[in-house]
Amino acid sequence: MAKIIATVCLASIMLFVASCSRTEPPQTPSTPPSPTSDEHSADTSVAPSEAVGETPGSAPAQPKTRIKIQGTAVSLIPPQGFAPTTLFLGVHQPETNSSIQITELPASLSATIAGFTDPNKLAASQMTLLSQKTVKVSGMDATLLEISQNAFNLVFKKWMLLLGDARQSVNIMATYPLRFEASLGEPLRQSLMTVDWDRTPAKQLAAQLPFAVTVDAPFELAAKMGDNLVYTVAGAWPPADANAPIIFVSTAVPRGPITDMKTFSETRLLIAGNISEVQVLQSQFTEIDSLVGYTVVGAAREKETGAPLFVLQVMLFEQNQYYTIKGQVGMDNRATYEDLFKRAAASFRRRK
Repeated sequence: MAKIIATVCLASIMLFVASCSRTEPPQTPSTPPSPTSDEHSADTSVAPSEAVGETPGSAPAQPKTRIKIQGTAVSLIPPQGFAPTTLFLGVHQPETNSSIQITELPASLSATIAGFTDPNKLAASQMTLLSQKTVKVSGMDATLLEISQNAFNLVFKKWMLLLGDARQSVNIMATYPLRFEASLGEPLRQSLMTVDWDRTPAKQLAAQLPFAVTVDAPFELAAKMGDNLVYTVAGAWPPADANAPIIFVSTAVPRGPITDMKTFSETRLLIAGNISEVQVLQSQFTEIDSLVGYTVVGAAREKETGAPLFVLQVMLFEQNQYYTIKGQVGMDNRATYEDLFKRAAASFRRRK
């Protein structure tokens, strides 16, 4: 069940990622980020908070405990029965396949809203926008979307809260099977209304994730999207063009048992969303941080521009999840960046 939760959440996040342009110029925030408090910078701080009010005929009031979602700048009061998880950044209730997932995005709020309200993009992921309204959350105007989605032969409902500014945004997404509408729909919506977002810098949040890599100059952390990290030259975001070097570090939960790591690794490269015409040039067994996997070297083309690319992907496998470290650059610059990609992958460590 946990795998279904993670996969349905990931499909929604990938909808946004696919809608972002890599050539959009950087934007200047309309308001400065709020100062980071000690409470919000702690990994798992728990602080008392007033419960969501209960009115006659409404769902039961939320529990009176606010929790900080580790690895994010978000805290909230979860519905009763929801607990933190290591599968993604958020809380879940495995017995109902329900969750709240937090994804912080290096994009303006307007771009984020556009990515999740485009009817064609929604339809491609079997999603339908049911309602959209402006609400006041964390001291700012936010957009609340109500969405339905067909997945795994089930109908899921989503409450999606989008807030941010001209520089960054956050998506807090509550997902639950439609059959639990009566018991979970309103408690999950109320939980989203308790969100507090302090806009902690990405570097601080990256240090809270359960894994880390060390990159050499000129790479710096450019963005954190959920529990995925992106490194670019001098931390520029978005990258200048399709040929610009970039390193992705991510973790995911497989849909089922992985019986052939080599084939799985090669297939993941072949179906990567931002490249096409992929050719696997080499696959090599790899062991890093006591994990085994495969390093796959490939040639490809950037999907939109057709630019020739060099790709080096390292996948490492754990019992219930896998990690991916992938470097990508214009083919003409392979000699300059291939060793940097390899060193970044070799530095991968799980935090104990």
